[in-house]
Amino acid sequence: MNKLSLRRAWRIAYIEYYKWIVNPRMCVAFSMIIFVWNFAVSPLMLLSREMESPLNFFEPFIAVLNSKALCLITPSVYLFLISDYPRLDQNSFFVICRINKFDWILGQYLFSIFSALTFLSSILLCSCIPNITNTFMANGWSLVVTRYGIYFPQDSNSFACHQLVNGIEDLLLDPGPVI
Repeated sequence: MNKLSLRRAWRIAYIEYYKWIVNPRMCVAFSMIIFVWNFAVSPLMLLSREMESPLNFFEPFIAVLNSKALCLITPSVYLFLISDYPRLDQNSFFVICRINKFDWILGQYLFSIFSALTFLSSILLCSCIPNITNTFMANGWSLVVTRYGIYFPQDSNSFACHQLVNGIEDLLLDPGPVI
């Protein structure tokens, strides 16, 4: 029996990752990023411009992950993208016979970690980078999140304010259980 080889597992993960990146299903991921931009990031940027106050760098990303609608959409898209993995094609059984099955399983685990990190980092980059000229880096929330309803009471019931700003304020008030 062959010993566990990280090099072979890494190679299996690399091949699976490459197949995943060039898969035509990635068009769905690009569509989701456009939807995320229009649904969460762009309205938050408009509120920031209206207040003439910068956002914290990570607030658009937090708004994306805090939105109730996007909390259903983003995992669903990721599950759609990885639904046919591990992909067993004509060469898969030959590869499993040539290498140790534990190396193949470890390669699949590495692939799943890399794909999840790639998916989350693409959401992070596509939500934070376009607003980089209007951001600051600090350990705190922006005035847009904490004071928009006070400065603009007539707009405090708008969709953007209700979905994004109030959702982030809920995080401020109830951070949840800390483990």
